Amino acid sequence: MELTVNNFLKKTAFTILGIILSLAFLEVFVRSFFYQNITPSLTAPGFGIPSAMRPNFKSEALNSVGVKYKIQTNNNRIRRSGPIGYKKPPNTFRILCIGDSMTFGLSISNNETYSYYLEEILNKNAEEVKFEVLNAGVTGWEPVDYFLYLKNEGIKYSPDLVIVGIDASDMVNLKSNFFEFEKLSAKKSPDVVNISLINPNIKPYFDQVTETIREGILTLPFFLQISEVSQFLNLVRKNLSIDFTQPPKPTDSLTKLVSSKAINSKDIVNWDIAIDSERLEFDQSSLSETQDILFAIIQNKIKNLAKEKNFKLAWVKMPYAPEVFGTIDPKKDKDKSPLPSSKFINLLKEFKAFSGKNPIPLYFPHDIHFTPSGNRLFAYLLLNSLIESKKIDGKYLDVNTPTIIQEIEKSNGEIEEKIKQLPVWNLILAKKYKSLHQLARATETLKLYLEQKPNSGEGLFQMGLIYYDLKQWDQALKYLSRAFKFNKFWGPEILNLQAKSYYRKGDLLNAEKLWYQAINLTPNNSKLYRNLGSLYFDNERYKQAVEQYNISLRLNPNEYKVYLVSGLAYLKLQEHEKAITMFQNVVRLQPNNAMAKGALFQLTQK
Repeated sequence: MELTVNNFLKKTAFTILGIILSLAFLEVFVRSFFYQNITPSLTAPGFGIPSAMRPNFKSEALNSVGVKYKIQTNNNRIRRSGPIGYKKPPNTFRILCIGDSMTFGLSISNNETYSYYLEEILNKNAEEVKFEVLNAGVTGWEPVDYFLYLKNEGIKYSPDLVIVGIDASDMVNLKSNFFEFEKLSAKKSPDVVNISLINPNIKPYFDQVTETIREGILTLPFFLQISEVSQFLNLVRKNLSIDFTQPPKPTDSLTKLVSSKAINSKDIVNWDIAIDSERLEFDQSSLSETQDILFAIIQNKIKNLAKEKNFKLAWVKMPYAPEVFGTIDPKKDKDKSPLPSSKFINLLKEFKAFSGKNPIPLYFPHDIHFTPSGNRLFAYLLLNSLIESKKIDGKYLDVNTPTIIQEIEKSNGEIEEKIKQLPVWNLILAKKYKSLHQLARATETLKLYLEQKPNSGEGLFQMGLIYYDLKQWDQALKYLSRAFKFNKFWGPEILNLQAKSYYRKGDLLNAEKLWYQAINLTPNNSKLYRNLGSLYFDNERYKQAVEQYNISLRLNPNEYKVYLVSGLAYLKLQEHEKAITMFQNVVRLQPNNAMAKGALFQLTQK
């Protein structure tokens, strides 16, 4: 018996030794041939999502300007230092914030996020009720994640108000793979496409068994700790994350249907969406792409969840840095969702006005994410909008008072000094001066920046914009042509501005060429077709003008000015019936338009 036990112990010892030696060999092998730059994993699977925050996570890092920041989550994966239970304490108003990196607070500490500041401001001015603001944002999330988190986890907190932060990346990242339909069909004719979607459902990323296994492995404390030291286990951890975060293969997706029917952006599409025999009501003209439809479905599901669980809902559009600084036209973005009952809170105007008046870094350089000062300003503006829309009770706070301005500026701390030492600070100042129409100051400040960064695509583009505003077309073209070489991301906008500069100069040939080049890069941009149509109109090429106007109207059916100039072009072509239709659309969109009403009166009296 003793011999048997000894043999067993020897075999066990040899097995353990073999495992240790194998792991040691694999560690050496990976370090030699697959070296890993180990970074702590912020996320782990949960709630039907592959990238929820890890529980009880603590980490320190340096942001882009070299200032240390801290990230900490509690046991329920909320970005909060202390525990918080699902059960809401008495006399407490609980707010749950859901979003991506803008809500999470990239490159800043827990106590510098807008959710932290909002809770602080609310409780400072509260008299009887206590406010809790929970930060459930995660970097990289998109609307499918928002819904799955809210449905599977967020509602457990019994929130009184849910804030969903939406930014420019959400529509781009929205995938159709996670949507399934009881029935979907499409019928295409020469004039219109009718698409019917019955009972849409949003699937989790993977089945419950797979999620449980993966979550069990990746959240084991010893596995996480060792993988942050061991090259081999870090490689295993990363591959587990990659393998299980791949989206499921589409079976009968909306994208597949649209592709099979060869539906493109120029087609007029009528959507019919039914959920449990109830038709979704939305503005048809605002839905031009499948992402709009999918977003409308998610909004409807979150709206119904709010009704079922009795919480208020606020959709908030995060101020996008290029809009604030005038790099892109904010009118291109919708400030209203396809569902009329879900109007966004849009703080762009207020954010831009404050930014123009106060030289405070509100965004990190070359980044779309708020600095601590940007987050505090956003918290104040959001608070005022929530009070105005009767989502919460409270007192309006004017952000333009000296005390609050000073408080917002001090929030940046060391970050403020670091940013102001960088060359990019002159670019930031120039954008502020430009937004205030102080073009001379903007030009001089930009010249200082371009002396240090002569190949900055953004700096060259901004200089081109300023000279365009000054109507100095040759100077504008000089800087814009250089900007295009170094800033391909804004290529279509640069080409459009170049074309407009040539157009103003009277060089219609070069203008036409550049607008076609811009259209090839962004064929869904209605503005480009409108501008090209105007070029043809001014050159008395009316048939070509209406062709471009018609494409523009298919992409954006609510542009009354395009109906107006299209009507004038049809008059030149002696096509009076079509001209009447165009002018009627102008009056439909703008009932008091004197030119359209006058033209209709003359045409209908003949």
